[in-house]
Formats: sequence, structure tokens, C-alpha cells
Amino acid sequence: MGGVIGLMAAVQQVGWLVAGLFFWFIACVMILSHIYDRRTKKTYNGQIAGLRVRGDVTKGKAVYYPIVSYTNESGALIEAETRHGSSGLAGKLPGRAVRVMPDAHEPGVVTIRDGSGIFLTLVLLAMGAVPIIIGVSQYPVTPYTILIFAAFGAWVAWKIARMIRPRHEWQSREEFRRRKAAELLTKRAECARINRDEAIVQLKAIDDLAFRFLPLSLLIAFIFLGVGAWVGYDTGTLLKNRAHAEGRVVALDRPSGSDAYYPVVEYRTHDDEWVRFTDKTGSNAPSVAVGQGVDVIYDVRKPDRAMIGTTVPAVWIVVVACGLVGLVVLVAVIRTFCGVTMWRRRGYNIF
Repeated sequence: MGGVIGLMAAVQQVGWLVAGLFFWFIACVMILSHIYDRRTKKTYNGQIAGLRVRGDVTKGKAVYYPIVSYTNESGALIEAETRHGSSGLAGKLPGRAVRVMPDAHEPGVVTIRDGSGIFLTLVLLAMGAVPIIIGVSQYPVTPYTILIFAAFGAWVAWKIARMIRPRHEWQSREEFRRRKAAELLTKRAECARINRDEAIVQLKAIDDLAFRFLPLSLLIAFIFLGVGAWVGYDTGTLLKNRAHAEGRVVALDRPSGSDAYYPVVEYRTHDDEWVRFTDKTGSNAPSVAVGQGVDVIYDVRKPDRAMIGTTVPAVWIVVVACGLVGLVVLVAVIRTFCGVTMWRRRGYNIF
């Protein structure tokens, strides 16, 4: 039974590690791509001349791609399509000044340099750090973990090797980039083009919809912040008045409708009193086995308020995660409120 539990815990731990490394891999690719672009491409001043729209505007599922006009080093005025788009319109109204980076092989395709890539990279690094910390702190590294991680790495290497074509079938970097640029221009040509007046009408509709959802978003932010604050206060109070004792897992509780196992622990206090409690932290793969000895942290004033010592990092991860989610939602609410208010005060005029 202990071997099965250890194997299940190792699988869950490897899942956390793989998820975190995946986010970090994407972030590293973005960083290397940014460095390459800075070294091989030039940046020009331009402005947004129009917008391409893909998706259903009436259902709020539209994606907007700016059309940019810029003057190259030869003095020629070029109108180009952008690579990336989003559902937001506030920073894309025609007439807005932008800095653009044309494709090295197709001047009709550009990337707008606005710092969003750096922000997204930082978000991906933070998102990758959370599951890695959970995987490392929640379970000890065991031979099962190393074996499963090595097997998964070998499988990924095998899949990559199969994806790589023979060298005589490879395209050169220039051919590949030209083909991708041509495909992008073809896709953009299929999207409807709108001017400034049409963009303002759609921006007003988006702002009205966002304004109606602000109370719900604010409630969600307060719920996450409240849960994080309550768990943090409860855990902090326990640790402030803590005492340590040796305990033993006597059962694994699996509540109805839940896939998580919660250890039931029995321990003896310093006053020679036997106490049984169910740990607040559970997991799909049990992190402990029945009969296993564990370190118990309990409140000397209320011995029934206790927890397994190894679950303390997981509790603080929950506190930090709830706090970050609540803070992000709260910042988004404040930013949306200020942005919509500003646009309405200006009459949606950026000049």
C-alpha cells in the first residue's frame, strides 16, 4: 500500500513540475525571440491606420488586429498588418502613435513594440514558479519521482525527434519566414476592416459591458482576498502559539464528492492528552500512508487546532495564490473603472 501511495504522489509531483517547466519554456522562447528581434530588426515610428476584426462583435468574441502605417528608411510610406491582436480596443484606436518592428523579409508585416511581451513573460515565469514550488514543497523527491520524470523526458525527446524532418527537407530560415508572412497576409485579408468611427462605436459597447460586470468582479476579488486573509490569519495564530509533537496517521479521510484524501492524525500533547484531528490539506494522491509517523504542530491553548508540519508550505502557497488572484482581479477592476471613466470624460478622443 505504501508503494502505491508513493507512486501516486510521485505522479502528482511530476505533474506539478512539468506544468511549471512548460510555462518557463514558453517564457524562455519569448525572451530568446525578443533578443533575436532586437539584434536583427529595426524599429520605426508609425501610427494605427485602421483595424481588422475577426470573430463575432455582437457576442463580444471579436479579436482586433491593428493596421499600421509607417515610413521606412527610404522615405516610403508603408501600410502593414500586425502579427498579434486582442479583444481590447482602448489602445488600438486609429490615429494612435506606435513603434513598429517590420518583418525582416516582408515589410507588410510588423510587430508593435508596446512592452506587452515583457509583461507576459513575467506572468509566465510567475505562473511556472507556483506549480514548481508546490511540487517541490508538498512531496519529498523519491526514486519514483526521478524514474517518472526521466521516463517523461525520454518520451518528450522521442516525440521531438520524430517531428524533426531529414535535413534535405528543411526549409531555410528565410523561406520559412517568407511563407509564414504570406500566410499571415492571406489570413488578415479575410478579416473585415473598420475605421476609427466604427472602432469607437464598438469600444463604447465593450466599455458598457465591462462596466456592468465590475460589481461581480469586485466581489470575486474580495472573496479571494478574504479567503487568503482568513487562512493566513488562522495559520499565523496557530504558528504563533505552536508546540510540536510526534503523531501517527491513523486513517485517510475522503469526503463524499471529493477526490482528495485528508490524513487523520492522532498525537499526544505535552500534557499527556491524546488528540485526533483531520488535516486541512488534502491531495488527490495521498502524501502520507496510514501508520506513518508525522510531525504535528498544534495550538497549546486549543490542542484540537493542529496540522501536519510538512503541510505548512502548502498552506502558505494557498494564501499567496489567493492573495495574488484577488489582487490581480482588484487591479483589473480599478484599471477598467479608471480607463472607462477616462475615455468617457474625453469623449473617446485621443488627440
